[in-house]
Amino acid sequence: MNQKALIQLQSDLQKTGNEWIAGETPLIFLNEDQQRTILGANPPEGPPSEDEKVQSRALAMLQHEEGVAGAAAHPSKFDWRNRSGKNFVTPVKNQGGCGSCVAFGVLAGIESIVRIKKNNPNYAIDLSEAHLFYCLKGDPNGCSNGWWPSTAYGKIKASGVALESYFPYTGSQQTCKVKTNWQNQKISITGHMHIANVSQIKEWISKNGPVSACYEVFQDFFAYKSGVYKHTSGNSVGWHCVSVVGYNDVGGYWIAKNSWGTGWGDSGFFKIKYGECSFEKYGMWGAEGVTNSPWIYSKK
Repeated sequence: MNQKALIQLQSDLQKTGNEWIAGETPLIFLNEDQQRTILGANPPEGPPSEDEKVQSRALAMLQHEEGVAGAAAHPSKFDWRNRSGKNFVTPVKNQGGCGSCVAFGVLAGIESIVRIKKNNPNYAIDLSEAHLFYCLKGDPNGCSNGWWPSTAYGKIKASGVALESYFPYTGSQQTCKVKTNWQNQKISITGHMHIANVSQIKEWISKNGPVSACYEVFQDFFAYKSGVYKHTSGNSVGWHCVSVVGYNDVGGYWIAKNSWGTGWGDSGFFKIKYGECSFEKYGMWGAEGVTNSPWIYSKK
């Protein structure tokens, strides 16, 4: 996106009510090929057709409305960054120029769940995206080849994942080189749940913790600064995975933690309208329980 396109986008947003604010971010001047390198989610059956997108949006809104109208088993708004003044979400990271978003979108949620289960928002937990992406994924060309959350969760259950200190992430292609004895402090999960219903996703978030979601990214998204995002202009670039830390039924949006650093978006976070960009198309994923040798926690 060049400066002229940004000005046009800002003008278009003003005409449509300015639900979100666009501006200069570290990513807006990347070309489409460069933008694709910082995504990395591969839908198992390929991206949905335009008809499927329309159907997915309608279904998401229907499930949301049914949940609100019925005896919803979840609060109308929820945010793990502020639970009675406590923030259980770990700091925003930056995946750099690599298609490793699934590793970040999955581990961000698991880090939060560790804090939630310990009831300690200050608990120091930093998991190794490099270990998950370059070792457990088992792909020598990992940076240019994305994957999918269900596979990542399965690998963590089977092997566990190392702490960041055992294999630091650099933001460019790495080979699997994790320090020895990483298993002594690894984090594992007892399993994961794939949740397809919108109301049930909100219930899961409010009771258990953040989840992972994958959605379609358009060029205007790279210019997001604040507000509730809704696709306005630009081509589809690909699919991306993030951690969903909350939602708001009054405003009709999800709250998500991205992995593009704190210089993008609202200090690295964003809000996205329900039903937008096929956000609910493939459902969302959450860890059922987290374990390691000093302590064990499972889903209640």
